[in-house]
Amino acid sequence: MNLTALLLAAVLCACTCALSVTHHAEDRA
Repeated sequence: MNLTALLLAAVLCACTCALSVTHHAEDRA
C-alpha cells in the first residue's frame, strides 16, 4: 500500500470531519 496516499487520505478525512463538526457547532449556537 502506498504510504503517501494513505496519509493524504487520512488528512483529507480529518479536514472534512473538522469542517463538518465546526459547521454543526455553528448551527447549534
